[in-house]
Amino acid sequence: DSSLFDKQAPVSDLSYADSTTGRPWAECGQYTSQWWGVDLGNEVYVRYVRLQNRNDCCAERLTDVDIYLGSTAETYTGNALVKSDVSVLSNVMLEVEINALGRYIYLNRPSAAGLTVCKFYDSSLFDKQAPVSDLSFADSTTGRPWAECGQYTSQWWGVDLGSEVYVRYVRLQNRNDCCPERLTDVDIYLGSTAETYTGNALVKSDVSVLSNVMLEVEINALGRYIYLNRPSAAGLTVCKFFVFA
Repeated sequence: DSSLFDKQAPVSDLSYADSTTGRPWAECGQYTSQWWGVDLGNEVYVRYVRLQNRNDCCAERLTDVDIYLGSTAETYTGNALVKSDVSVLSNVMLEVEINALGRYIYLNRPSAAGLTVCKFYDSSLFDKQAPVSDLSFADSTTGRPWAECGQYTSQWWGVDLGSEVYVRYVRLQNRNDCCPERLTDVDIYLGSTAETYTGNALVKSDVSVLSNVMLEVEINALGRYIYLNRPSAAGLTVCKFFVFA
């Protein structure tokens, strides 16, 4: 029944459907038959989104989709077009890189009437784009998770070693589920400058780690703040990071 999900009017309180509350598409109201949007709650750096297509029929309703992200509520117009012509096969979950800032994200299917997405996920929890004020970065001694430390962007990530030490080598572990390219062509910086890798010495360049591999990299240099930076492409993921001093 098209009347259930083609309300042609956004909700007034911006309480869009999202994966944290589990509100169903039919409840949120923030769409027409052509487009649909989600309020992320505040401005965040969106690394990627995942879209799941249906498996019963009408797979074409998640083809030729444009993705918009920005600060304009209630409609996709006025927001930046961050990805165009996205098509998802039947019963497939597709990951799409975004790497942009915004609060409101929209799917729009401009070339045809009818848009259906079964599941929609946004990955922005650990791209805070702001360092923590007390420099309590993630480290292996306290077990603080990456999502807590805040000392990174989608491109780089850093650790405070607590004091200046002589770093002999580091070990980096890559993920084994997907996206191993996110730990390739990585530069390692070490020095005395906090909150960003710039201003520290480049101690190793073009480091690449294979999927599900722990790689040891010699450093042999002094410093307190150590950073991983992937300058040539958006997206950096490291599963485990050890420093040996």
